[in-house]
Amino acid sequence: MGIKLDASNETKFRLAATSIVTGLFNPSATETMRTQAISSAVYLKDLLLTEIAQRKCKPTPDLLTEFIQAIDSRADCDAMDVVKLVLVLIFSASDTTVYSTLYAIKDLFEHPQQLQLLKSDRSLMQNALKELLRFHTSGSFFPKYATQDTEYLGQKINRGDAVFISIASANKDESMFPNAEILDITRDTNNTLSFGHGVNYCLGTQLALTVMSSIMNKLLNYLPAEAHLITKEIKFETGSRRAIISLPINTYL
Repeated sequence: MGIKLDASNETKFRLAATSIVTGLFNPSATETMRTQAISSAVYLKDLLLTEIAQRKCKPTPDLLTEFIQAIDSRADCDAMDVVKLVLVLIFSASDTTVYSTLYAIKDLFEHPQQLQLLKSDRSLMQNALKELLRFHTSGSFFPKYATQDTEYLGQKINRGDAVFISIASANKDESMFPNAEILDITRDTNNTLSFGHGVNYCLGTQLALTVMSSIMNKLLNYLPAEAHLITKEIKFETGSRRAIISLPINTYL
């Protein structure tokens, strides 16, 4: 993005991005987590608006300046649209992508035939990542808000109510994905919903897939054939997501 921060502010920036994901997109978040997420959102918004104002006066050769220049010719866009776009990209390449990559590695090692297939045919990488994201969907719940009173399957939903959509459940729908509980990196992944759908399709999709494929290719190139998970030492965070915080792999020959 071209945003230059000292060490302490860079740490605060990264923690703020993670805080928003875990506090605002998690139905099990505590009140403290939600309060911290809101505070983090305000901090990032103010920081980005300051950066945007500086670049309007003095453009610099970076992605943030390109975003600003792209909206200057549009009457229906303003600085807040740049803020939203930047935040989407930050979220895509931070907490959620790390979470997804660790589970993708874990699931591959727990399915050695699929791991070997991917090792031998890297052209499957993009499809494999989409299948791994379907198999274990991060960001399992997405909040949506009703714009009008409605009823769905006998359940009344009032205007303004939050409705948490289970993407993980949709990705295991047997009518769309036969044998959904089986990991198959050759499966047709066109209908997976890990990155949303339609107008709600994630703007950071390609960034996330690029980051994941880069990590996965390096890992497959480096690890010896005998490498295996040290299953009993895998550590998870507490909470509903059970994000992996330690994924030890034995690389000794």
